Amino acid sequence: MVRSNHAECHCWPAQQCDDTLLLLVVGFPLGYAIYVSVHEYDLTEGGIGPLVRLANFRYVIHLESFQQAARNTIVLTISVVLLELVIALGLALLLNQQHLRFRSVYLAILLIPLLVSPVAVGLIWRLLLHPELGAVNWALDLAGLPGQEWLSQQSTAMPAVIGVDAWHETSLLLVIL
Repeated sequence: MVRSNHAECHCWPAQQCDDTLLLLVVGFPLGYAIYVSVHEYDLTEGGIGPLVRLANFRYVIHLESFQQAARNTIVLTISVVLLELVIALGLALLLNQQHLRFRSVYLAILLIPLLVSPVAVGLIWRLLLHPELGAVNWALDLAGLPGQEWLSQQSTAMPAVIGVDAWHETSLLLVIL
């Protein structure tokens, strides 16, 4: 009898079941979304109309709201990545010093945002940035500075979102670095 170094694996039926489930859960909705996207679709009557090929995509690409959303996404992505990289690299270099006392305490404090779910972060910062009841405007008022409507003004909304995202995700990059 010849011995094999590899244990026999009887996992084909289970893997086929997983693949079938994945195809149903991901493949069908994706295929249907592609099918609907190249057809005319009436939301009021709920029917799929004739084939329009890429006309729907051409229409959306030329919308001003789509172009603004694309610009905002690019600005947000580049800003957040650069800000997080600079802050996380600086903090990693500070925490890497040989004679730093309480390093584990500092690291634990810096990792707290990583433990908070993104939904909770959004709700917490929405309250903190509230124009009338928020702690940020309260602190500005104590310093004698005027409060802001952080999330409703075009000039402050993007920096506020960038700051909140950087606060939440910098700790992950700190761990990676």
